[in-house]
Amino acid sequence: MDTIAPTWLWTFFIVSVLAALFIDFVVLKKQGAHEVSVKEALNWSIIWVVLSFAFNGLFWWAVYQDHGSAMASEKSMEFLTGYLIEKSLWWTTSSCS
Repeated sequence: MDTIAPTWLWTFFIVSVLAALFIDFVVLKKQGAHEVSVKEALNWSIIWVVLSFAFNGLFWWAVYQDHGSAMASEKSMEFLTGYLIEKSLWWTTSSCS
């Protein structure tokens, strides 16, 4: 597999996804089914957006170390663009229901 990111970053990403799934399926499941308030939804959205921006910064730094500033900026902008498109599509579809 040809990748621009170092192995440690892939490991960090996989561990982060598994931790997020654990939080979602184990920790939050203990709360049981409940109506999510606007405040709770906003808090979780802020948490995930902040974590995404932190990962993007770490991704930029990792690519910068191996490939330089131009490549790091290009790839981190691609990640950010994809994330923001995905987030805006989610907000659009969730507000329509």
